[in-house]
Amino acid sequence: MLVFTAERLEGDVIVAVSGTRLTVEGPIAVFGPGQGRVRTGPFVVAVLVASPDGQAAIAPLKAYAHPHWSATDMLPVDSSHERRSLNRLFGFQSWMAEQGYVVEVTKPLHDRSRYFLGREEPDQLVKPDFEGKVFAADNRFLRSFVVEVMGLNSPAYRARKQRLKEILTRKPGHYLEHLAHDGIAQEDGEQKFRKELFDFGQATIRTDKRKSAAAPARAAATGLLPLPPPVPATPTGAPLAVVQPQPAHLPWPAAAPAGLRGPPMTWPDAGSAAPAAAGSLDPEPVGKLGWLAHQLWTMLGGRR
Repeated sequence: MLVFTAERLEGDVIVAVSGTRLTVEGPIAVFGPGQGRVRTGPFVVAVLVASPDGQAAIAPLKAYAHPHWSATDMLPVDSSHERRSLNRLFGFQSWMAEQGYVVEVTKPLHDRSRYFLGREEPDQLVKPDFEGKVFAADNRFLRSFVVEVMGLNSPAYRARKQRLKEILTRKPGHYLEHLAHDGIAQEDGEQKFRKELFDFGQATIRTDKRKSAAAPARAAATGLLPLPPPVPATPTGAPLAVVQPQPAHLPWPAAAPAGLRGPPMTWPDAGSAAPAAAGSLDPEPVGKLGWLAHQLWTMLGGRR
């Protein structure tokens, strides 16, 4: 089995991105709609190389080609129409990043009917072409969206897409369409899709800013005040600002509180105490706090 990236398909010839041409003896199955013998890539191609009968020389017998977004990014897409849709989505993603928001774009590869319908239905495949989520800078989820690429314009195709739209809009989110079928000019379809994307983005930003502005008022009304902002980190090498504790300004009572053990105590005048002697185990009281320490020392059996 050979697996490589092809630039294009020309009938039974696979043209690799390196320019090498490989002729396949059997069929080349290609995922997605397309017309003509020339299909533009890039494609990821798997080629079965074997002997036709087990005795003859090995040769490329058959191949499968699946389109992907670019030569350097192998994100699978269903068609060249989806490549253009993805280009618009990545442009929208970059613009939202400039506004401070994160857009996550995914390509579903499996049936999503369990999510959208709550169950799996064998006769109803639910697989949006693209899904997206918008997050704020602080990782808050804001809104989701789905994108459907309208690549054909036949009645059966339109009916199937209409049924899919009804299912995809059952969940909260925003539904977007990229009209890429032959009945509309390519530039017109892309411009319309781009406008719908940016309208959705601007509405999401406005809603988020309005809710953020109203949050403090709601918190105050409910008594749930927001947390204070975090203290900024001190730059390396900068001195820390030390704030000395300040004593509480309490009234000084005229007499000692009742209930204390020991001899009766009287409160001296604030300026009557003398300074303590350096190194003394029984220091002289210094001001009001020193006097209180001296009384406690006496109550506990301290002696001069």
